[in-house]
Amino acid sequence: MPMVVDGIISPMAVTLGPITLAAPALAWGLIGAAVPVLIHLLIRRRPRLQVLPTTRLLLAYAAADLRAQRLRYLILMACRVLLVVLLVGLLMRLGCGAAVNSDRPVWHAAPDRPVSAVICVDDSASMGYRSRGQTRLRHAVDWALELLRDRRRFPQGSEVAVVTGSSAGRTGLSRDAGTRDRRLAGLRPAFHDRGPAALLREAYGLLANGRNQLKEVYLLTDLAEHAWQGPLPTPPDNLSAVFVMDAGGDENDNLFLGIPDSPEPPLAVDAPGEISVTVRAGDQPAEPVLELAIDGSLRERKSVGPLAPREERQVSLSLSRLPEGNHAVSVSLLPGDALAADNQRFVWVEVRAAMPVVLVADDPDEEVPRLLAAMIEPGAMKPGWRAFQLRRCRPSALSLEVCRDAGAIVLADVAGLEESNWPILIDYVSAGGLLLIVPGPRTTPAALSAGRSILPAEVVRVADCPQGLTLAAADFSHPWLEPFADVGIDSINDRAVFRRVELGPASSEAVTVAPFADGRPAILARRHGRGQIVFLAFSPARQWGAFGSQAAPMIVFLRHLLSSRTPFTRERLASFVARTAETRGIPGVDSGVVSVEHGEPRQELRIPVRGGLAELPTGEPGFFRVMIPPPEGRTVLVYGVNVAETESDLRRAPENAILSRFPSGKAAVVRRRNAEPGPFSGLSDGVDWMPILGLALLGLLVIETLFANRVYGLWGISFSRGDPRFRG
Repeated sequence: MPMVVDGIISPMAVTLGPITLAAPALAWGLIGAAVPVLIHLLIRRRPRLQVLPTTRLLLAYAAADLRAQRLRYLILMACRVLLVVLLVGLLMRLGCGAAVNSDRPVWHAAPDRPVSAVICVDDSASMGYRSRGQTRLRHAVDWALELLRDRRRFPQGSEVAVVTGSSAGRTGLSRDAGTRDRRLAGLRPAFHDRGPAALLREAYGLLANGRNQLKEVYLLTDLAEHAWQGPLPTPPDNLSAVFVMDAGGDENDNLFLGIPDSPEPPLAVDAPGEISVTVRAGDQPAEPVLELAIDGSLRERKSVGPLAPREERQVSLSLSRLPEGNHAVSVSLLPGDALAADNQRFVWVEVRAAMPVVLVADDPDEEVPRLLAAMIEPGAMKPGWRAFQLRRCRPSALSLEVCRDAGAIVLADVAGLEESNWPILIDYVSAGGLLLIVPGPRTTPAALSAGRSILPAEVVRVADCPQGLTLAAADFSHPWLEPFADVGIDSINDRAVFRRVELGPASSEAVTVAPFADGRPAILARRHGRGQIVFLAFSPARQWGAFGSQAAPMIVFLRHLLSSRTPFTRERLASFVARTAETRGIPGVDSGVVSVEHGEPRQELRIPVRGGLAELPTGEPGFFRVMIPPPEGRTVLVYGVNVAETESDLRRAPENAILSRFPSGKAAVVRRRNAEPGPFSGLSDGVDWMPILGLALLGLLVIETLFANRVYGLWGISFSRGDPRFRG
């Protein structure tokens, strides 16, 4: 009998369809139902009729009682026949499929012609979840091999291709069963972002070249909800069916370990620090332990404590007293659980000495210097998180010694600069320094006239602004404005300016980083030698605008600008989600070849760089280091690769949600009664009669035992009391 599966079965209301039998050959056992009949006929006692004068008055009663006993006799025989039938039904694994819906493809068992089919196997990280001793991927592979060996489903002349997430474009429709079997047998959970949409897109492309009229796709997956979020490709018109085959299960004992964020700002040298990671239990309570390793050495082992099912907890791990540089930090979950892919996380942590910043002001206690100092070095910030070391200096104390190791010099509303100070500043900028000029109430054209040779533009005057004037920055790809591309950060364009510095024509080397809304420059920059001069035409002073009282955009801009001058910039650290490759800019390299080192023992891969970009390998979790080959041999980029956190989310998409993504009549969801192949396993949706038959069999055994004692006792076989000769 063909097995029919409809893809829209609801566990709460099922429309019954054809009977399903996993072992129809055992139907011969129904012949055994005749055995109780034969036994009853053979052992039936035929009492000898002997009429005694003393019992004539009882004949009428005896005749009626005899008819009742015969009825009980027939009922007992029927019970025993039904017992045999139920036992055979249990052995045959009797079930009932869902009713066939004419607008859905059916799980047919015997197509009448050859097919062109694509077997799509989801080999993503979540398919590595281990259940009943095997991964979901192994269950899917076993199921796929069963299908391929079924000659009723794939008759002579059928052509099949195998597509997986980790092997894009490496296959084609073929009749070579050996090649397909070897590909399937060698599958392992992989790390990529090719979900059902990518698999179906490749499958549809392959079927376009199929030679058979019947075209089918078999997608074996665990129905992970996150994988079905994006749009699906449109099936071709000549596609017969897509069978989404559920190789997963509702069990979720996975412990989720989140990807820790690299501390921002970077940690200070030899200062205490910490890193935070999220841990979440699955459907079972747990009490995990976290291990922290830095540069391959175990640093800390910490118990998370008891977690209730689905409970989430933030755990802090210590990163104390690390030397300057970039450090590889790994967090591991102990003991390992059912999904190994998310049991270890990798992140690079940057540690650097606080960059000296010289704040030049006539009076450090005046408004503008005081506000700038609070923005650059907040007093409430932990010492281990301070990226800048602020040094205050009056113009009269400015010297080459003060400027020598400074990462930046900030002129904070300075009016007292003398002409002798400017050669010091010019030499500092020429050697690669950053000079930031922030005006205020003391600012006058005369105060800055001596530095006109390196200023981006000549200061003309300080003037009041039109009412409601704001900045109009538009190019948020500029390194200094990049944070404002995030809509969650207060825009630098959202603060009103009441007074500003009006500048003359800009020099040919000057660049307007951000203008005012009326087009005049608000942030102007100019290169000089190896360094830069940055001029702000607005001020945090209270009478100049809202950048002091509502300081968030000013703080973001200042700290990002100053961070660009540090020896360990954020561009040298990166974090990627595991996938085939990631295109990334290589700092300081426009063309040539870089080497990528990874793993222990260390593996090296050479990658070409074109136009400053390279395709970095990100297909395996771990730490990576990008280096310029000898003789220079320096590291230009380090990055960590982690399995996407979504792969840890084992919530499953409902059948109706999946089927709604396909055109009507194209798709069905198929579930397997038992994911482990066995002699009586089969595919079924609908009603499973096995528990019902088992309970019915048990109940009939009890009834038969009680009824047999009653019937046989009345027929004279029980000797518990009385003389049997007088019973019957």
